[in-house]
Amino acid sequence: MSTLSSRNNQQEIYEDLPPSYNESQASEKMSDNNMTKPQLVAKVNDLMAALDKQKEDHANEISLYQTTLKKQKQEMKETHANEISLYRELINAKTNEITTLMSTIENYKKEVERIEEIRKKHEYEYNERLKEKEKTHKREREERERNYKRETDLMQETINSLEQTIRDLQTQLRNYENVSTPELY
Repeated sequence: MSTLSSRNNQQEIYEDLPPSYNESQASEKMSDNNMTKPQLVAKVNDLMAALDKQKEDHANEISLYQTTLKKQKQEMKETHANEISLYRELINAKTNEITTLMSTIENYKKEVERIEEIRKKHEYEYNERLKEKEKTHKREREERERNYKRETDLMQETINSLEQTIRDLQTQLRNYENVSTPELY
C-alpha cells in the first residue's frame, strides 16, 4: 500500500512539474543523485510523510488559530455587551439625573411663582394700606381745611357782625350826639 501511495505521490509530483519535464528527465535527476529507485521512493515517502505531518501541523495551527479567534470574538462580544450594558446604565443614570434636575428646577419655578404671588399680594396689600392712609390723611386734611374755613368764616362773620355793630353804634352815637346837644343860636 505504501508503494501505491508513493506512486500516487510521485504522480502528484510529476503533475506539479512543468509540462516539458518528463519521466526520463526525472530518472536522469535520480541518477545524478546516485540514489537507487527504491531509495528515491523511500525518500519521496519520507518527504510525503513530512509534508503530511506539516499539513496536519498546519491544520492544527489553523484550528488553534480559529479556536483562539473564536475565543477572542466571544470575548470581544462579551466585552462589547458589557460596555453596551455599562453605557446603558450610564445613560439611564444620566437620564435619571436629568429627570431629577428637571424636577428640582420645576419645583424651584413653582416656589419662585409662589413667592412672586406672595410678594404681589403683600405689595397689593401695602398699596391698599398706603391708599387708605392717603385717603385718611386727605380726609383729615380736608376736615381740617373745612374746620379752618368754617372757623375763618365764623370769625369773618363775627368780625363783620362786630363791624356792623360798631357802625351801628357809631351811627347811634352820632345820632345821640346830634340829639343831645341842642343847638345854640
